[in-house]
Amino acid sequence: MAQWNAMTPEQQQAAYAQYNTAAPAAAAGDAPPAKRQNTAVAVPGAGNAMAPPGAGGPAAANWPSQAPPAEAGVTHDESGVISVGSQLPSGVLKRKAADGSIEDVDVKAEFGGKKVVLFGVPGAFTPTCSNEHLPGYVERHEAITAAGFDVVACMAVNDAHVMAAWGESCEADGKVMMLSDHESYFSIKLGVRMDKASASLGMRCKRFSLVLNDCVVESVTVAPEGVGDTGAEETCLRAKKEPEPEPEAE
Repeated sequence: MAQWNAMTPEQQQAAYAQYNTAAPAAAAGDAPPAKRQNTAVAVPGAGNAMAPPGAGGPAAANWPSQAPPAEAGVTHDESGVISVGSQLPSGVLKRKAADGSIEDVDVKAEFGGKKVVLFGVPGAFTPTCSNEHLPGYVERHEAITAAGFDVVACMAVNDAHVMAAWGESCEADGKVMMLSDHESYFSIKLGVRMDKASASLGMRCKRFSLVLNDCVVESVTVAPEGVGDTGAEETCLRAKKEPEPEPEAE
């Protein structure tokens, strides 16, 4: 893991890119390929081979599972989750544009100079996310805006087409920006990626909410189960609530 953190962001990106293109495409007429084996990949300048979680090979321990990449100004708490006061990590997410194309969203450029609520969910169209989490932000959009927020954004490890369709089904258009962390790379940077392979879901992001002010983290909440304090109501209250005065001594 120390070797991973010693790599530059460019080398870390290269590791992911090389892994994601490591499996050869099946030729026409071939039987469906078996589930791709996690394979160690060589990263220029890294000095070692890097392998994804569960690779089982000698380099497996070097591939990050939850360890966020090192980046100037970005700090994490003892659990590895991004901390209050940290800069937002650099990253590029995806979204579906009005013309149907898939466009890049540079999070630093998109959120810079704005007050933002960014919340993450384990998956689009899943029960709790669809029945409670995303609808809560849609229904309370006016309250969140009144609390001073410029942007409400939802992130999940699903592709941009799925995120757009999910947002449309929940009437989120114009209220919640639907962002795809399709390879879970940004989830790793935030320290919120989780392995849901046991539930046949693969890598996902934890349920979380961030309040950002000009790309600086003002609050962070990760829910161990259910929506918890990552919901819209809690976000609005947390943003508007004034400190309670100390009781006067009798």
